[in-house]
Formats: sequence, structure tokens, C-alpha cells
Amino acid sequence: MIIAAVLAFAGALVRIDELFPVALAAVVLVGTALLWGRLRPWKMEGRRYLPVSRVPQGTPAQVELSVTNLGRRPSPVLAARDPFDGGRRFARFALSPLQPGATVTARYRVPTNQRGLFSIGPMEFRCSDPFGLSAANRISGGTSTLCVHPAFDRLAPLELAHAGSEGAQRGTTRPTSHGEEFYALREYQLGDDLRRVHWASSARADRLMIREDQEPTSSRLLLVGDLRRFVHTSASFERTLSILASLADSGLRGNHSVLVACTGSKDSGWGEGPVHALAILDLLAGAQPDSEGKATALRRCIWERAPEASTVIVVTTDGVIASDLTESAAPHGAFVVLVERTAKAGAGNATLPWPVVSVPMGLPFGTAWSAAGKLATK
Repeated sequence: MIIAAVLAFAGALVRIDELFPVALAAVVLVGTALLWGRLRPWKMEGRRYLPVSRVPQGTPAQVELSVTNLGRRPSPVLAARDPFDGGRRFARFALSPLQPGATVTARYRVPTNQRGLFSIGPMEFRCSDPFGLSAANRISGGTSTLCVHPAFDRLAPLELAHAGSEGAQRGTTRPTSHGEEFYALREYQLGDDLRRVHWASSARADRLMIREDQEPTSSRLLLVGDLRRFVHTSASFERTLSILASLADSGLRGNHSVLVACTGSKDSGWGEGPVHALAILDLLAGAQPDSEGKATALRRCIWERAPEASTVIVVTTDGVIASDLTESAAPHGAFVVLVERTAKAGAGNATLPWPVVSVPMGLPFGTAWSAAGKLATK
């Protein structure tokens, strides 16, 4: 319409009569496009299904879409797209006319070459007139999240000192559902064994209370990831997360209680078994560099949790400063996995106060771990 007004004004200003029919044609064309859109109402519903919401890095993953015509008339030709990774990429489709109530399905593969939490959707539908002068947009389908876990090496089950042994003297007791000595009461959580309900306390508290008993702690493995931005390159950051995942998997398969704590983020809490393994991988999938991490952040991350652990493993890079790990004395069984940020193998960091397992760039972690031999934690 603006172009038509400009043409009409120019025709009147310079007295070129031929511009008036052109302006009139522009008005008619725009009016026809708008009228075309109003006379063809449409209503589409999009649905999305992720067969698997968690995948290891590099594993193929698919998204399944279905689109249904909820209108009372056949739908027009539509352009549809499903945003991925917050709209940085899109899956695009062309939808031919659908009869009322008809449904069409489609699938597309999503990239999983990078670790992370990726949002998908909502679906966007666009209907344009034949001239491309007007368009109507609709949104449907909501959003979904695809969690791509970091790739990791499958190590042998980690052998650590168990409770009661010399290497686990700083171990504590932990609650369990099958001990015999009374430990504590807590509020009921979904999935708890109802046979553990303490009815007297539940009556007093007016809510279900679960009895927890105690048994000697199995060994507790504390894994600390140094994610401070200033000690990392992009490659060393991803490798640190991969190493943390490898060690956590190895520790859990060794029947140990594992806690993963990273600077600048929440920790996984203590836990065992496959469900806790997924929780750890979810935590690492969403990890980001700690841009505000101070020199004391790593030290605080370690020493706030070390008293509960029988073994402490810190994963950092050769950019770490020795004083970041210094505190009166190292926890029993503690050592450092040191990721070298350059291709120069064997650079290491001889000034660190803890035993070091050096991981050169380009060398698989499993190889470096095996080459380190039996550790003092066995």
C-alpha cells in the first residue's frame, strides 16, 4: 500500500498519468492478497514425539512429528518448520492440503555431535498468498528437550578402599532401607517402600514418615570438575566433562557411592546405580564454563565435600595453580587428573601437591588411565 501511495503521489507531482494505473494495480493486488488470506481460514495442530529424550554424544536421534487439520475445510498449502537449539537451526517441511481431520506424519534427524541440552519447538506454520505479499503464522506443538550426554570411555570398574579399611577412615555412615540399626526419620518420597513407614511418627506429623536405618558406608568417590573458564580451552573443557563421565561410570559399576561436583554449578548428590548414573550424565550435559570462578572456587568445591568422601579425584587442566589445591593436607586417597591443553605430551604440572595422572591431548583417556597403573586408592 505504501508503494501504491508513492506511485500515486509521484504521478500527481510530475504529471505522469501512466503511474496512476500502476498504483491502482498495486492496491488491487495487495487487497486481493489480504482477501485471499481471510477467505481461507485454517487451523492446524502439531505434535512432537521424541522416541529417546537422552542420547550419548554422536548417537543418531530422531524427532517424529504429526500434523492434524482441525479446520472444517481443506487446509491451504503450508510451510512448516520445527526450531532446534533455540531457533539456531530448523527442520523445514512443505505441507500439501489436508482434508478436515486428516493427519500427516514426518521424521527428521537431529544433530548429536555436540553435548548439551537442546530445546526443540514450538512448531511454526506459515500460509502465504500466491503472490507472497501477505502471510499468516501459527504456533503449535509446545517444546521438547533433547539431552545429549557427553561421550566417555568405558573403563574397568573402579576399585576403591571400602569402609573399615585403612583407606576409608574418613568414611561415614549413610542411610539405607535394609539396615537394622535405627538412623533417622524423613518425609515419604514417591517410590519409597511403604513397609518402611513409621506409623507413630506419621500420626504425629500428619504426613507419612519413612524410617531410615544405617549400615557401614561403602566407599564414597568424590569427583570434582574444575570448570573455571580461565583454565580451559573449548577442547579441554569438553574433555574434562568426558573424563568426569568416564570416572563416574567406572565408580558406579564398582558399586561405590559417587558424587560429581563442578565449580559454578550444582552437584549430583551422593548416589548409586543406573538412575544416579543418568542424573550425573544429565548434570554434565548441561554444564557450562564457570566464567565467574575465582581462584578459591576449586578449593571450596573440594573441601566442602571432602569430609564425606573416602576418595577424591579432581579433574582439571595444566592451567591450574598449585595453591588452588592446597589446604593443610590432601584428603586421603586424593589425586588429580590433569588434562593438557596443548598437543605437547607429558608437559604435566610438577608443582601440584597431589599425585597426578596426566592426560595429553590426542591420547584417549582410557589409555592414559591404564598407563597410570594401580592407584593409591585401591
